[in-house]
Amino acid sequence: MVKFIKYIFSKSIVHMLFNMFVICLSLSMIILFAQKKNKEYEIVNLDNGWEIYVNDNKESSTNIIDFRTSMLKENDNLVISRDLGKGEDILYPVLAISSQSCYMEIYLNNKKIGTNLLRDDGNYLEVKQDLYVNFPKDYKENKLKIKLKITEDYPISVLKEIYIISENDYFFNKLRSNFLKHMVGTFM
Repeated sequence: MVKFIKYIFSKSIVHMLFNMFVICLSLSMIILFAQKKNKEYEIVNLDNGWEIYVNDNKESSTNIIDFRTSMLKENDNLVISRDLGKGEDILYPVLAISSQSCYMEIYLNNKKIGTNLLRDDGNYLEVKQDLYVNFPKDYKENKLKIKLKITEDYPISVLKEIYIISENDYFFNKLRSNFLKHMVGTFM
């Protein structure tokens, strides 16, 4: 009987400590979000001003969001490029790209700086998630080129958004936008 009481008591202490941890973590995240909510992020939006080529044929659209991807087929090559211009001074800049249905390689002044591909025994595997690529601090006035190989016929969307943001703001923004999903996943 004494062992049973000790066992119940030890389990309740563990549960109590765990619940205190969850409450403290939740309160700290709420306070952190409340402080950051009013701060504007340093973002350079890159939706406009693109040269868009589909299988080496230039398209008339220069806005990546308005570009019609429903005409694309599997194994089509899409190349988009633009000059970054003067931009803004961002500490620890990263290029953030939300994409799907494509293999992607990113170049800055014709130097490969990122990809959403992982190599596995000579084959490429597509990583289906948002991609962020560290940029050099002097990224301004360089040429950005993104090569995409479409992986399915008639995709609904290939590129959702492209922007340059501070590395800290990027991760905080992702955590904040998916807060509920992260909290439920952590404590399940």
